[in-house]
Amino acid sequence: MERIALIGCGAIGSALLALLKDDKALEVAAIVVPESGMPAAREAAQQHAPRAVVVGSVPLAGIDLVVEAAGHAAIEAHVLPALRRGTPCVVA
Repeated sequence: MERIALIGCGAIGSALLALLKDDKALEVAAIVVPESGMPAAREAAQQHAPRAVVVGSVPLAGIDLVVEAAGHAAIEAHVLPALRRGTPCVVA
């Protein structure tokens, strides 16, 4: 099973969570949001990805793919560091 870190939990991120909920090959392991977005992200995780952790940055280990759904600032803050570590990334 591929473990995903999802950056952002707004309209696009929430839709991705709903789409991936029953996928047997993919698991959202982490939802990356700023502190202000954590309550809403925790609520979305309870509904669609109950095993996911809600965090402020992409975990350094245990992630097979990073999916960015948060906007331009997230690319610099989260996607580029993940790429430098060798983690594949998708920008939605």
